[in-house]
Amino acid sequence: MQQRLSDGYYMISGTCTKAPELRYVGEKQSAMTKFSLAVGKNQDTTTKYANCICWRSVAVHASHIIKGDPVTAFGTIKTREYNGKEYTDFVCESVIFPEKRDERITVHKEDPHAQV
Repeated sequence: MQQRLSDGYYMISGTCTKAPELRYVGEKQSAMTKFSLAVGKNQDTTTKYANCICWRSVAVHASHIIKGDPVTAFGTIKTREYNGKEYTDFVCESVIFPEKRDERITVHKEDPHAQV
């Protein structure tokens, strides 16, 4: 399922089809997690997939998603070019997934204005 919430902000919901990969990248060694969701069907009945990317604390928590888990994510869509091909990624600012039976965990992007 895909739903546009506001200007450039979306909600997607689906089943995790690829186990998350947590890596630390860049000079600051920022946490980054990538995973894929099956979010629906195309008109020709092939499955639609969303390639998801999470950063920092959201990435660390999203790394606990298990293949097959139902996941709901909120964020923005970004396109990039690599080796002459264009790729579309869903950049998650918040994710919801089951941590244990009958429990859900919600992780939100850090507030840049919060006092530490």
